[in-house]
Formats: sequence, structure tokens, C-alpha cells
Amino acid sequence: MLEICYKNDFLKEIKRFCNHFPQKLKGFFKKVVVSIKR
Repeated sequence: MLEICYKNDFLKEIKRFCNHFPQKLKGFFKKVVVSIKR
């Protein structure tokens, strides 16, 4: 039972990371593109 709870928390963390990461990545790419265009 404890292992199942742990797995669920782990999956939630991964989902949260996957949701936040693309936004950070987009921001990073925008900075790179802007610096290249100059």
C-alpha cells in the first residue's frame, strides 16, 4: 500500500515537472531566438 502511494506521488511530481518544463523551455528558446536575430 505504501509503495502504491509513493508511486502515485512520484507520477504526480513527474506530471508537474512535465507541465512546468515546456514553459521554461519555451522561455529559453525565445531568449535564444531573440539573441540570434539581433
